[in-house]
Amino acid sequence: MFRWILLGALYALMSAHCLFHGLGLWLCALPLVLFSLLLVKRRWALRLNQVALVLMSVEWVRTTTTLILTRIEMGEAWLRAGVILGVVALITLWGAALLQSEPVLKTYR
Repeated sequence: MFRWILLGALYALMSAHCLFHGLGLWLCALPLVLFSLLLVKRRWALRLNQVALVLMSVEWVRTTTTLILTRIEMGEAWLRAGVILGVVALITLWGAALLQSEPVLKTYR
């Protein structure tokens, strides 16, 4: 149960990130559509979500580096924001690994 709540939160957070940056409603809905694909109990849906989570993690790393560099350039504090977004990137990557666990793989054929 915990893994599904975590994954839902990660996808919702990415949707909010897209919405914040004005990427369009269709792109903001994409992470939630991918999450709903987990209802399809097929291995391809699982793999698609794993790839999506790895790409989301890459986006969080990109956002983290951009934010840190911008704040350093402006002379503002950057450490707290960098740590928070770095942890978000790691948890997102961990979410992809959770989909590789034995109980999940048994469910998806």
